[in-house]
Amino acid sequence: MKDIYRINIGNKWKLEDLYEFPRAYYQVYAFQYCFMPDQNIEHKNQLLKIFKNYKDNGQYRYINIYKKFQLHVSQENKPDIFSMHYASPGWIDLLLNPEIALQISKSIAIYLGLSVTAAKTYKTIYKMLSEINQQRNKNKLNDFQLTKKQNEELIAMSNHIARLIGFDNVGQIDQYTGNPEVTLKILLAHYRRLKNIENFISDGKVSLTSNKKEGS
Repeated sequence: MKDIYRINIGNKWKLEDLYEFPRAYYQVYAFQYCFMPDQNIEHKNQLLKIFKNYKDNGQYRYINIYKKFQLHVSQENKPDIFSMHYASPGWIDLLLNPEIALQISKSIAIYLGLSVTAAKTYKTIYKMLSEINQQRNKNKLNDFQLTKKQNEELIAMSNHIARLIGFDNVGQIDQYTGNPEVTLKILLAHYRRLKNIENFISDGKVSLTSNKKEGS
């Protein structure tokens, strides 16, 4: 059931901020919705179709797949603006699923406390994936298979970055991808979107409340 969740706003916003922040927040919201625990069969089947069909030349396009995640959000969970007051302080009141909003707030809080470690981990993972891509390109005429060690490293890194960004449901992603490399890339895409929100927080433009009634 939807309820009002308040995002406090402050400092001076640029015009593009009115696009960038809602876009980043909705993408993170859709991600959390798609991979929440205790999904029903219909929800799972629809997500399976997304991962089965949404590929471009055999590769997932991680920017555009978020459009599919957003379309997957049911009408009764889709966020809407309830009210907005631009000032310092001001607010954006959203009508949405408060459990998802509070999970986002929790993830951001964990990420803020571990942002330096998360950034270093991201660079390490990016280097690892770049090396795998180089190997793949060298072997493009053959069926390229990751080694057992590489798969184990990818799984370990998925669990590590997930802990740093407060995401508890790596297994939910695994069951849809069946591929540790794809799972890790999806988590990295989620990290980048959390970082976009973190930039607004660091600039003093928003603060996420930890209770749906806070500030109301």
